[in-house]
Amino acid sequence: MSSIEAHAPVHDETEAAGPGSLGRRILDTFVSPGELFSRLGPTPPWIDVLLIAAVVTTAAMILIPAEVWLATSREAWNNMEPQARKAMTPETMARVSRISAPIASFVGTFITAFFVAGLLKLVFGLMMGGEATFAQYRGVVSHSLLISALGTAVTLPVWIVTGDMTTQLSAALLAPELPKGVVHSLLQSLAVFNVWWLAVMALGVATLNRGKISMIAAAGVIFGMLFGLAAVAGVIAGR
Repeated sequence: MSSIEAHAPVHDETEAAGPGSLGRRILDTFVSPGELFSRLGPTPPWIDVLLIAAVVTTAAMILIPAEVWLATSREAWNNMEPQARKAMTPETMARVSRISAPIASFVGTFITAFFVAGLLKLVFGLMMGGEATFAQYRGVVSHSLLISALGTAVTLPVWIVTGDMTTQLSAALLAPELPKGVVHSLLQSLAVFNVWWLAVMALGVATLNRGKISMIAAAGVIFGMLFGLAAVAGVIAGR
C-alpha cells in the first residue's frame, strides 16, 4: 500500500457517521459542503450525485428550443471561414447540435469529474504534497458538479429569452458593450454558479488536506487556473 493510501486524511469524528443518505449529501453540497467533505471518508460515494448532475444538465440541453439552436448556429456560421461555410448550412448545424449537445452534456459530465479529480490530484498531491486520494477528489468533484448542473438549469430561461446560449449570469452582464477579448472572457468566467462551484471544490481540497493545504491556497490555485484558461480563451476570441 502506498504512503498516500496508508495516510489518507481522516480529520474528525464526523467521518464515523459516514457520508449520509443521498438526500442529505445533496442538501449539504449546497448548505454545508465543508461538513459533507469531512464525512466522505477514504472511498466516497460519487456515482449517484454525478448521475443526477448529468441528467439535469442533459435535460436542460433537451429543453432548449429549436430557434435558439438556430440563432446560435447562424452566429457560429457567420464567424466561419468561407470555405468552411460550404460544408454545412446553419439549419443543418442546428439540427446536429440539438442531437449531439444532450449526448455530449451527459458524457461530458462524467469526463469532467474524472479529469478534474485527476488534475486536483496532480496539482495538490504530487506538486503540493497533499495526501488526499484520487477517489476522494472524485467524490468532492462529483458532489460539487451538482452546483454546476443547477447553474445550467437556472441559466436555461435566460438562454430562451435572449436566444443567446453564450449568456452567463456573470460580471460580463455589467458591461454588455465590451468587445470580445481577454477582459470580456475574464468577466464571463466570473459567472455566479461557476465561482460557487470552484469555491466549493477549493473547500473540498482544503478539507481533505487539512494541515497541508489551506483554503486560501486551494482557492488561489483553482481560480488562478480558471483565469489563465479564460485569458487564453479571450485572446482566441479577440482574434
